[in-house]
Amino acid sequence: MKVKLLIPTLIAVLLAILIMPAASASKSSMIWGSDYDQPNAEISVANNVCTYIMTQMTTYMSYTWNYKSYGGTTTKSNVESLTSSCNNNYDASIVFYTGHGFEQYINGANRYHVYSTTSGAWNDDIQDSSIFTKTTAGTHYFEVIWACFQGNTRGYTNPSGNAAGMPYAWTQRNNLNSNGYYNNDGTAYCWIGFENVSPPLSDNTRYNSYTYGDFVKCFYYGLTALHKTVHDALDYASQLTFGVSAYDSTALHIGFWWHSGPTYGRQPGWMKVYGNSYRTLP
Repeated sequence: MKVKLLIPTLIAVLLAILIMPAASASKSSMIWGSDYDQPNAEISVANNVCTYIMTQMTTYMSYTWNYKSYGGTTTKSNVESLTSSCNNNYDASIVFYTGHGFEQYINGANRYHVYSTTSGAWNDDIQDSSIFTKTTAGTHYFEVIWACFQGNTRGYTNPSGNAAGMPYAWTQRNNLNSNGYYNNDGTAYCWIGFENVSPPLSDNTRYNSYTYGDFVKCFYYGLTALHKTVHDALDYASQLTFGVSAYDSTALHIGFWWHSGPTYGRQPGWMKVYGNSYRTLP
């Protein structure tokens, strides 16, 4: 009799285990912006864009931790320490950055870095080789780096033995598909940045009065509120802010010119989508 009573109990326990929901993955989102050497118009728009992305993430996405820094707290030490924390404590992380970026030939190798808020000096900046040492778990799955030159290469190990290139630094992969908008490379990673120059977020897209900042907002609205893939969110933002049917008809994809001042003159630029754009946010 005792055995008979135990059998239904055991069955109930086993069923409860089987239908118990799996523990959800922990996720983090970091939004960074540097105001160093930026005009007031760009500071206003960029800060607004960062705030908008933060609001979208907290409203529509169930991320464990969301963080936004624009200006004073976007320092080399803060970016590195919080990136390391995300690497060590979360199953998936995403990043947005806006500010100045550079490619420099240092000690016999090309190096890539973006400005902190402290200064534009190499030692104060957020460097590819340093970021690479903070993302070793390979769980930074999606990045948008709105800065010049950071998409010039998918990445490699330079002669000094350091990781070169921001896509490699953030994702730990230097072989992401170079044409990720069109192709699914089968990975969980997507990285977006710029070859050569990037347009200021405050610049006009030349469709009505929309700015590139509006493009970024629409893109993140598509990713968060509408849960679109990166590919479809790019198309969605392009339709609204460029007045075209798809992203590959925009100046971001085809190429644009930006006047960078008397030192460098007019420079061309292109947005690069590396990896797999046929994925939603993690």
